[in-house]
Amino acid sequence: MTLKSIAELGHKILFFGSDSFAYPVLKSLHSHSKSNPEFISDVQVVTHFKTSKSKKITNQVEQYALDQSLKIYQPIGQTPNNRKAEWQQFYQSELFQNNSFNLGIVCSYGYMIPSYIIDRFTEGMLVIHPSLLPKYRGASPLQYALLNGDKQTGVSIIEISKLKFDAGRILKQSLFKIPREFTYTDLSNSLAQQSSIDIIDVLAKYKEYKQNSLEQKEEEYTKAPKFQNSDTHLNFEIEDNQQIYNRYRCFKGTNFVSVRTKYNSKEIIIEKMSLPNAKEQEQLKLLINSKPGSIWAFKQKSMKNYVYVKCKEGFIRIDDWRFFDQLSRPAYTFVDQFINREQMSQDLQREGYIYFQKIETENKEQSNA
Repeated sequence: MTLKSIAELGHKILFFGSDSFAYPVLKSLHSHSKSNPEFISDVQVVTHFKTSKSKKITNQVEQYALDQSLKIYQPIGQTPNNRKAEWQQFYQSELFQNNSFNLGIVCSYGYMIPSYIIDRFTEGMLVIHPSLLPKYRGASPLQYALLNGDKQTGVSIIEISKLKFDAGRILKQSLFKIPREFTYTDLSNSLAQQSSIDIIDVLAKYKEYKQNSLEQKEEEYTKAPKFQNSDTHLNFEIEDNQQIYNRYRCFKGTNFVSVRTKYNSKEIIIEKMSLPNAKEQEQLKLLINSKPGSIWAFKQKSMKNYVYVKCKEGFIRIDDWRFFDQLSRPAYTFVDQFINREQMSQDLQREGYIYFQKIETENKEQSNA
């Protein structure tokens, strides 16, 4: 049975989204509108920040809409500190006066949409959220799944809630098992693709999904608020190697870039981190008494290109690193620049002689993920 034959109506959609996660969803909706206009008759776009060449920031939703000649609106952020007036102006604009949208779809938009705008959609509004709600309501569900070492997460398509974020009735959920090596970028890309599939399925059987929708269980609700720059700072004294690695997975690929530490009063960003393999772990057992934060290098061919750091328990391996304002470089360059192998070999107590330090203060590269 085709989408054309099972769709109850030709959906006229106003899509709200602004980042790389939302882009595949918009692309899927638009593709179906071109191939089957009786299923999706129109897609127009609302987004909230413009591509900045100077800051090397791309709004992929905006860029796609421009490339495909979709109608695009950016009502929020034009007038600082006056969001209420901006929404009112948007509501009174030609968009709502001259168009009758039956459905709104929200995906990584980031703003609470006023109830008087929600009420303009005859079939309501849907929200696409990358977690198995009610777990991880909020701005950072992908990151919390990785930080907490979750083995699975998923995508939820829900009705929009007028009272709070991510609290509406659940229409559809898809489970996704998280590979151990996945970073934020990997997980975001995978769930974005799943979202682009799931939303089409929901639209094709919209009445059925609405009738079978479920209330969220409030007793299972957990938060996923925005992170701060300080959350990217590594503390080898209080976190074991799995926790350190999960923190790296959480932030790698976000607006924060990655996790960071300090050496000789200079901030270091860890561009790539791994957990040691079984062979490496055997060698690292010799350093079981080393202090957290101590930095180690080895002459063996299989280990000489890396740097190893003692955590509260266990070790992590650094593959690539850079100073705050420089390009990424392989870990062996850190060895060549800072590690005296002869002095290290003379450390008979195996406690370590050079260390990464915890960053104590905020720096200028502060942003939200």
